[in-house]
Order: sequence, then structure tokens, then C-alpha cells
Amino acid sequence: NTFCPDPGDGFDLEDFLQSGGTVYLLVAEKQATALAPLIAAFVDELIDISKRRADSMPGGRLDPPLGLFLDEIANVVPLPSLPALMSFAGGSGIFITAILQSRAQAEARWGSKQAAMLWGAATVKLILGGLTGTELRDLSELIGEYDRHLTSYQRGDDGALTIGTSIQRHRTMTAEDIRTLDTAEREALVIHATTPAVKIRMTRHYEGPGAAEHARAERDARALLAEVAAATAKEPA
Repeated sequence: NTFCPDPGDGFDLEDFLQSGGTVYLLVAEKQATALAPLIAAFVDELIDISKRRADSMPGGRLDPPLGLFLDEIANVVPLPSLPALMSFAGGSGIFITAILQSRAQAEARWGSKQAAMLWGAATVKLILGGLTGTELRDLSELIGEYDRHLTSYQRGDDGALTIGTSIQRHRTMTAEDIRTLDTAEREALVIHATTPAVKIRMTRHYEGPGAAEHARAERDARALLAEVAAATAKEPA
């Protein structure tokens, strides 16, 4: 029913981009594999129309801009063009947040070269704990090192005090530090393209200043989903 609407119930992508708003594409876990091609086709068409609109606008930037928040993208929205899209979409007013379980998952979906392009094109990387393998070592190297200044004191036989200084290079975060980011404490690591990495503590959306608004929106969404499910159940097979 979602992709085969009744006459008059279609979704106009041009109108959506012009008027603004939000579209939620919700996929049950057991249906993710079957629906992934349809979801990807919908998002791909939305991106194509957005790029055409952006080309006709001042500076080649879409106004209003388009934000794509793609959770479980490798499973639910496996866009073949995603690695290339990530490299230029921001300049067109299309902003992408792609959520993956690991870099290995990206390599399995797009191949190692395309996954590397995707990783490199991400201006901001948000890392959670629990990663494994060589990805941890690579992240540790990406975060870099810092200088530790050491001072040593030595007193000679004649009682004279000699003070020496030295500098040692140390990893800012080891692979172990990254792997053990505390999930219970909501710890995460933010790596921006041109600034030092920062360890942060996140606030979940239902605990922050907008908690009441989120709770109300969740109730409304659940009621709407129940209404749609009930209507679908009444339709003849």
C-alpha cells in the first residue's frame, strides 16, 4: 500500500522539497531485506530531484536544504551512489547523516575502495564503543598523538642538582580506550575533519529539553501507525 497508493494518494516529491517538512520511512526489522530496494529507490529519486532543483538555484544550493538521516543504511537504504554522493552533496545543500555498525559493514556493502571514499568524505565522524579489529587501530592513528613533557632531577656526588627535560610522544587514545567507551555513560568520540578529536557525553532525545515534545510526538506517531494498521487489516486480500 505504501508504494502502490490509491489514485489521489500519491506523494509528490517536488511539492515536499518546496514546502518543507519531514518524511519518516519506517521499516520493520523482518522486512528490511525485502523492502530495502524500494526504500533505496525512493531516497535515490528524492536525491535526484533535489540535485536538479539545486542546479537551478543561486549558488547551486538547494533552498530549503535537504537533510537525510539514514539509520542502518547498509541494510535498509543501500544506495549504490552513497560514497560519491557524500563527497559533493553538502555543497548542493543536501546534508547526509549515514549510520553504520562498523566500517567493515560498509566494506561488505560497497567494497573496500568505495567504503574508504565514504569514510573520507564524512566531515564529522561520531564513534561509539564496542568496535573491534583493525578499525580501532586506524582510529587511534587518526586521532593522533600528543607531547608529554617530562622533568628529571638528579643530584650529583658534590650535591649539585641537575634538572633535565625531555619530550615523549604518546597516543591521545589507544585502541583499548576507543573500544571501551562507556555506553552506560553515553560516551562517544567526535572526530572532525580539521580539529582535534573530542570525547563527549551524549544526551538522549527523550531526556533533554525537548523530552515532553518527543513524548507527545511518539504518542501521535504510535496512534497513527495503529490507525494505518487497522485500516490495512480491513482491506480485502
